[in-house]
Amino acid sequence: MGKRPRKPSGPRPWVRRGMDQLEGRNVVYEALTRGARPVTRILLDERTRPHPKVDRILEVASSQGVVIARAPREKLDDHTLTGVHNGIIAEAEPLPDWTVTSRLNAVFDSGEDPFFVLVDEVNYEHNLGAILRSAMGAGV
Repeated sequence: MGKRPRKPSGPRPWVRRGMDQLEGRNVVYEALTRGARPVTRILLDERTRPHPKVDRILEVASSQGVVIARAPREKLDDHTLTGVHNGIIAEAEPLPDWTVTSRLNAVFDSGEDPFFVLVDEVNYEHNLGAILRSAMGAGV
């Protein structure tokens, strides 16, 4: 008898359908503290050592009633979509869908002068941070 073919193994998102998967300590912390959308649950590496950022995440998440589960790092590795989860994956409500036209209309309606920075396919929070710092220096 021959071997059975293996199923292709790829990332399997941890989040439920219709939700967004957030990965990494900085991303999860910002989602929790900004309040732009609710974070509903968090999956944390069970071997995570005490760390100030992790402690803040757990504190804010607990105060918001977010469900926190611990799992082996291998489980997080199986579910990562970016490959960089830093020991934490969160499930969050999706952000509102904006079109360029609707966003521009909202800015013009508020009486502001628009100045946008459009970014696509940024998967690492430090790259986005560098873009935002540069934009801020330019007056965005």
